[in-house]
Amino acid sequence: MLADAADVVARLGRNLTPDETARVGGLLEEASVMAGEWMRCVPDPVPDVVRIVVSRMVARVFSVGDTTEPAVTDVQATMGVFQVNRRFSPDASSGGVWLTRQDKNMLRRYGCRGQVGNVGTSKW
Repeated sequence: MLADAADVVARLGRNLTPDETARVGGLLEEASVMAGEWMRCVPDPVPDVVRIVVSRMVARVFSVGDTTEPAVTDVQATMGVFQVNRRFSPDASSGGVWLTRQDKNMLRRYGCRGQVGNVGTSKW
């Protein structure tokens, strides 16, 4: 895994509740896989930036559970008919981890995206 529970505690600024402690391992695993897939490789040793992003992904899940409006991605309001539309992130509303644009920007320089490599050829 690319981060641990202590990193999540550092991002949250508080200790984990018993329910969060039970979930943190699985969420860290999901976040590590998602970050690794997005970067297309996992740097060894893991840079601090990658550890921070992964732990922030998990902390975000716990923080969203504490708010009344989880991960609103878009809000539209109209006064004429008193209409309000909110668009929620599908991963956030289902309790999963997700990468924000800022997370992707922070991870970009540590992955293998855009690097040139050899592609094997085979005989037909």
